[in-house]
Amino acid sequence: MASGKDAYYNELVGNVTKYKSVQLMKIADKKVEYLTETTLDEFATKLKTPPSQRRSPDYDGKKFEIINYKVFDNADFMVVGQNFKLDQNKVKQYNDIVAFHFDSKGILKAQYGVDTKESNEYSKKYGTPQSMLIGKNPNNMYWIVQEIKGYSDWFDKELTYPRIAKVDMSAATLGDFTTLGGKEFYLDPKFPYLESEPGKLVFFGSNKPGKIIWFNKIDLE
Repeated sequence: MASGKDAYYNELVGNVTKYKSVQLMKIADKKVEYLTETTLDEFATKLKTPPSQRRSPDYDGKKFEIINYKVFDNADFMVVGQNFKLDQNKVKQYNDIVAFHFDSKGILKAQYGVDTKESNEYSKKYGTPQSMLIGKNPNNMYWIVQEIKGYSDWFDKELTYPRIAKVDMSAATLGDFTTLGGKEFYLDPKFPYLESEPGKLVFFGSNKPGKIIWFNKIDLE
């Protein structure tokens, strides 16, 4: 909903500078199961960041793009994305990563704010790919962000490396991110990782010229 305005979304697009709340609706068996509204004030009070992170980025009601979303087995719902601004040419410039974590009734459990490690022309232009995977313990969700280091004109691909952190689903807490690769090795853009079996994850990549193959296997507890 737009601050100070009551109108349909298609009447507001392009004319809204700031929204005052987020509404979430679930429809099951052709019926509305819930319709909730979360204000920006509530988002602010439930903001959580990685323990060692200094900045506290959040959703401020302005421009935000959904990158991914997931409904979990316990019916929790999570949306991950990025805040962005428009430059003088009306081109998107992505910045902070933000996630919204709702419970099975559509009530906000937490807002997670992540400071991107890379801030270059390519990361601002393309936005950060993000994924969510469940560990062996279904209460542990692993949040993967693919930081964009640069671009390879020769191979026509973004150069990304993974950072991964654990979200405790019941406590709604976010741990610190662990960085893999980045200085020399980058993920394969078409096949960045494989979940070989529940709780087993393998990242695939190479160095920038593509001559040295790289992979990293980790356990998702």
